[in-house]
Amino acid sequence: MSESESSSPQRKPNPASRLPLSSETLIPSITKSIRRLSWLSWWLLLFLTAASSGTLIFAKTIQTQSLPSTTTITSSGPGSFLTLFGVSIKCVMVMYMWGYARLSSRLTRLNQTGSSETSVLQKSKSMILTATKLGILMPMIGLAITVVGGEEIVGSLTAKALVNQNLMSAGSVDSRVIAVAGVSVVDLLVIQSNINTIAGLFWALGVGMWIRGKGRKIEKELEKLEETE
Repeated sequence: MSESESSSPQRKPNPASRLPLSSETLIPSITKSIRRLSWLSWWLLLFLTAASSGTLIFAKTIQTQSLPSTTTITSSGPGSFLTLFGVSIKCVMVMYMWGYARLSSRLTRLNQTGSSETSVLQKSKSMILTATKLGILMPMIGLAITVVGGEEIVGSLTAKALVNQNLMSAGSVDSRVIAVAGVSVVDLLVIQSNINTIAGLFWALGVGMWIRGKGRKIEKELEKLEETE
């Protein structure tokens, strides 16, 4: 070994030499995953919304055609209206899933503009975080309202079950009165609609939080890029 080589200091690895993921690889990966999840969520929420709406309509039809007009049942109580409100928010979230798919297309076009890597990452982060604000807020509000509606439905069914039990223990009440006071098929349909609504809104909330997490990932990579400059 020569003297010049032995006297030269040993080079140490630079911790800043590891560059972050380039926008040429990070953005396409994110857009691809957002697009796939968005269309999957669109079909799932469309199915759950149709099921919830159809169940409520069917329950109302049964109530109108087969039960006495003086019968008080769960489908006409506050819980059903709160569930209907949750279904309306879920309809909006169906359109929002389509908007997420368009967001992925916008991110792809942004990445192909030829702008600097820092500019692309900053704009991508801003677009994702802005799009997910309402995408997270609306399902949270819908979940809160629908859960309150579910609590009212369960409370109403509990009261009806207690009334039914008291009538049966009396032994002298007409069986038709007991049937009216008891839990009906309509009540079960309303419960099913409420559960479908909660499931759909919970999924929409999870999708919004997952996409927002992608924006946070871009933000972290942007911070690493700025440290290396």
